[in-house]
Amino acid sequence: MSDEDIKQRRRCKCCNKLYDYAVQNSHSTRFFCEDCTDLSEPIRKVLATFNKRLVEIENQLKPPQKGSGAK
Repeated sequence: MSDEDIKQRRRCKCCNKLYDYAVQNSHSTRFFCEDCTDLSEPIRKVLATFNKRLVEIENQLKPPQKGSGAK
């Protein structure tokens, strides 16, 4: 089995979408899904910054899970 046969499930840094990485004939990269690779680099950078902040806010708003040690 070669490295090309190994597919990984990744999350896009711009749109937070799950995608398969290392798929033949796909334009997706290690960090961006196929849709976001078509965007210009400055736009991707801004979207990645916004997405990172949104994920942080979502995590702050989630209630703590039982048994996690948080009170």
